[in-house]
Amino acid sequence: MVDVFENPDSTIGQIVERTGFPQSHVSASVARLRDSGMIVTTIDSEDRRRTLVGPSRAHLAKARESRDRKEPIDEVLRSVLTEEFGISGPDHLEELLHALDVLQRLLAPPLTRRPTSCAEGTPCSSD
Repeated sequence: MVDVFENPDSTIGQIVERTGFPQSHVSASVARLRDSGMIVTTIDSEDRRRTLVGPSRAHLAKARESRDRKEPIDEVLRSVLTEEFGISGPDHLEELLHALDVLQRLLAPPLTRRPTSCAEGTPCSSD
């Protein structure tokens, strides 16, 4: 998804090359994201065999709106935990926010681009 937003109008092959994911995974992800309305696909006018992938206008508008609000993530999480999950009590909310912060630190390494190829004789971590 990040690659599509950073490189609109890319082909499936270009996304595969940049991310290092197998083509089958990229194709399945594109189909799923297209069906959800997050991205759109079009036929390349220069080579009708290729499909171009880009973010949908609706999703771009939502991203701009969210970015313009610049709502602190803790406030968004408090709102979701309270409204969607019925969590109440400030101590409980703070405990959950702390737990989410710990999980984020442990599970989500900083966003970096994946290598387009692995060193010869070295297995890729995604394989």
